[in-house]
Amino acid sequence: MIKPYLNILVMLLFSWGLYGSCQQDPLLPMMAGGVAIVSFLGRLRSAEKQYRVFEKIPLSVVIIFSFLAGLFWRNIIPIPEYAVSPYPEYTAALQSGSVFAAILFWLRPLSKTNMSRLVFCSWLTVALAMNVPFTEERLMIFSAFCFISIAVIIFNTMKKPVEKKYRFIYIRDYIIFSTLLIMLTTGLFLGISTSVVAFERAFMRTMSEFIMPRQYTNFLRISSKLNLISPGMSAFDRRPVMEIRVPKSNGAYLKLQVFDTYNNGTWNEPKNVSKDILPTELLPGQPAGKITMFAAFQNIIPAPSGITAVKAKLPYMRSQDQIITTENQQHTRILEFTQAANGLGYEPVELSQEEFEKYTALPDSIAPELKKIAQSITGDESDINSKAIKLLQYFHQNFQYSLDVSFSADDKGLLKMLEEKRPAYCTYFASALALLLRAEGIPARVGAGFLTTEMIDRKSNTYLARVNNAHAWTEVLVPSTNTATGQTMMSWQTLDATPPTFSAELKKPAAFNLEGIFEGMWLNVLRMNAQIDNMDKDKLKLNIIFGLMVVMAYMNRQKIVSGVAQWIKNERGVKKVRYKTPDRLRLLYSRYEAYLKEEFGETRSPFETDKDVLVRIKDRLEVDKTAVNRIEKFVKEFQAARFGTKSAEKLEELLDEKFYKKHKKGIK
Repeated sequence: MIKPYLNILVMLLFSWGLYGSCQQDPLLPMMAGGVAIVSFLGRLRSAEKQYRVFEKIPLSVVIIFSFLAGLFWRNIIPIPEYAVSPYPEYTAALQSGSVFAAILFWLRPLSKTNMSRLVFCSWLTVALAMNVPFTEERLMIFSAFCFISIAVIIFNTMKKPVEKKYRFIYIRDYIIFSTLLIMLTTGLFLGISTSVVAFERAFMRTMSEFIMPRQYTNFLRISSKLNLISPGMSAFDRRPVMEIRVPKSNGAYLKLQVFDTYNNGTWNEPKNVSKDILPTELLPGQPAGKITMFAAFQNIIPAPSGITAVKAKLPYMRSQDQIITTENQQHTRILEFTQAANGLGYEPVELSQEEFEKYTALPDSIAPELKKIAQSITGDESDINSKAIKLLQYFHQNFQYSLDVSFSADDKGLLKMLEEKRPAYCTYFASALALLLRAEGIPARVGAGFLTTEMIDRKSNTYLARVNNAHAWTEVLVPSTNTATGQTMMSWQTLDATPPTFSAELKKPAAFNLEGIFEGMWLNVLRMNAQIDNMDKDKLKLNIIFGLMVVMAYMNRQKIVSGVAQWIKNERGVKKVRYKTPDRLRLLYSRYEAYLKEEFGETRSPFETDKDVLVRIKDRLEVDKTAVNRIEKFVKEFQAARFGTKSAEKLEELLDEKFYKKHKKGIK
């Protein structure tokens, strides 16, 4: 029995090594390997009675404890950033839990059942480790694990012959078989390694349309600066970021940031912006909406302007620039809100002289050229709104959207784009329009976030935002009339200078078609993930623990019911039958229990049957089959004598003779 366990130990060590390499967690494999090796060496010197306590732990308890231990462990060891999974925390907890479960099974007495469980745990650990890209090192460990697994299965089927005349044939076949095995497995696992790499690349390519890594994409990271540089591969990234249900009368610009200070191709965020706390109850009579986020943006919620209240437990703030934030690190995934009936652009704004100068400032290096270009477009127009519209139409009529930009991302490149009417992308157009408006003395700035044009549910007016919907636009301070009150005031209005061809670019079909059933199923997974992430984490963990306890209670319901029934019976004072003379059958059974404890180290618990104990004994390979048959027959005869179908005369013969003489005292 020691030899098969040695083979399984090697399997476990390789599977734990692969786990440690993939999950960047060397501590757990080292701890598990140390326990396994020390206990294995202990088995070589002594019997296994010291491991009986682990055998008495029910299987359901092992499973639930292992998962909880994995969940706790993953709170200590962070999940790799490159892990790909819809639920990375719980996938990692299950993976770590498989290591804990393997240790608990390993510490049980040697048996065939435990061997099967250990093999399963090793393969489960390897299977769950494949949610990360495989390096050459990981491929080597994986190939070695597969080689050992097959060797364990095949070599254990070759039994050494007892007769000497067959020894030569055995050795010959062993050498031939080993050589063939090495040749076959070398080619086999070389092919497996190559296939794993090819499959992983194809899988990542396909799932990149859907699955989001924890860091998602560089373009979506919140920064205090906005550069004119190209968005790069983010412009082709169609992974869903969020969905939003908005009132039909409102636009679909979801603001993340605003930038007010320009310097040679770089915009900077304003500092020390005043904020107001939003009401945490939705306001009646106002249009309502809902945001479901599939990715987090630190403490900022991409949202439309004009939000008046949110439904949330945490305090949320609205800045004077209409940006929704929370002071706590943002874990919100779902946010319901109400929006002002007048919609976007009707928040009154009064600028101080210092603020007016900031929002109309121009770079000295290109200020004259900008004023000249702006004057050529607006002409003799004096109305502020008309000037803004003329400048906006100039971009729509004379430019095209393109990511292929050959000029520099600075003042010179921006001026070259305007003078030669070169194709560009959104940050160039938003910046150019803002600077031309400033050249006309009109306060302007740049906003950034998402432009959602893909409606996925017309009934609820729900839009889907993807990575490549990230966008920049211009905000201009102009006189506006509130349609609800008729009052005219200065307010920030959105002007999008990016040509209409940008919308066509957004609607280009992806390399992998997202429409249809498959996309709907994936969006449901993302919504479910958002629901889970939106829950209180401590409360969620308590609910998981409670649920696991309920499952464990259900799996052990028969033992619990019988135990409760026995307790009630004892509490009611049911009188036990008292014999004036020692009951022969009862004393024989007591001697049988003493025999089990002394010879096999087994004790029947109050909630176990004789059959349960017998199964445990039969599961051991080192137990003599003759003794097992004798015990099995004793249990059968005892039950027959107990219920009156047979006598107890021959029960004594079924136990060991020496033991019978030793414990015969008191039996008459």
